[in-house]
Amino acid sequence: MNYLSINTWDVISSEMSEKRKVQADQIDFNGLEDMKLAYGWKQLPFELLTKNFDALVITDKQQVIQWVSKGFQQMTGYFPNEAIGRRPKFLQGPATCELTKAKIREALEKDVKVKGSVLNYKKSGKPYLCAIEIFPMLNHDQNITHYMAIEREIQNY
Repeated sequence: MNYLSINTWDVISSEMSEKRKVQADQIDFNGLEDMKLAYGWKQLPFELLTKNFDALVITDKQQVIQWVSKGFQQMTGYFPNEAIGRRPKFLQGPATCELTKAKIREALEKDVKVKGSVLNYKKSGKPYLCAIEIFPMLNHDQNITHYMAIEREIQNY
């Protein structure tokens, strides 16, 4: 009997966990939709629907973080209030590749999409390799107001 109870609980627990994840993801997308309306973005990147990602980061035109998804905290260890108001470079460290940083900086200066991987550091100091795609966010007047980064941890170091 205990065996059946445990299996039943495992199924229910797994289902509840998945439901919470979906709800958390929905809250993130609701937040994005609010930002889309507030800043007049034409659309959100299609990649949000087609890519697996761990975190989303939105910066303003000056690359100051304005919003992070719940996954950002799980991936980096930083709470949203520890990231908002800072530049993403606070995640970089001594082994972060200068060439990669230059490639990202150049793309942002040209206001074009950029994709790559960068060695970042968690709050704990532990390095991790982060796959990143950064998209300029256009408003209805075709002006860039923000950048959105879709991030995924691809390897621990």
